[in-house]
Amino acid sequence: MPAKLLYTYQFGQPWRPAPFDVPHGGSVVIESGCLKIYGPVERPAEPWTGDGLPPVGTECEIKHLGHAGGFHPAKITYHGRNLVAFQYQTGNPDQHEFADEPRNLIFRPARTPEQKARDEAVDAMLAIVGGSERRVVEQLFDAGYRKVTSERQDGRTP
Repeated sequence: MPAKLLYTYQFGQPWRPAPFDVPHGGSVVIESGCLKIYGPVERPAEPWTGDGLPPVGTECEIKHLGHAGGFHPAKITYHGRNLVAFQYQTGNPDQHEFADEPRNLIFRPARTPEQKARDEAVDAMLAIVGGSERRVVEQLFDAGYRKVTSERQDGRTP
């Protein structure tokens, strides 16, 4: 694995301890009269596409199967084969972590503001028509149908 140099101490110089412990995956090497601490090179994380479990640190949306309600923004703090830990993104710094089996959860990438606005508009349209044909209303929205809210110069609505 590639490594990056994190700390160097030249023997014979006044001792200055490293400001950290050797990181996991790191190594200590003595060469050419120097003590060197190397750490693993962190690879930039690929953005999660929604396939499989989201990597640790991913901000996504989670829905519990069998619970009422929809998706909620969360940050993944741990996952293994049989457990996922996450913290809901509520703005509360004291928010507790939750954990559950992956089979009880649905994950999706965090939505953009445009996607959130679209969902709100579709929900409003569904409330007006009183139907359950979300797919049809989504197609109408995507085709450009919108509620007209502006008034004309003469005060009448178009």
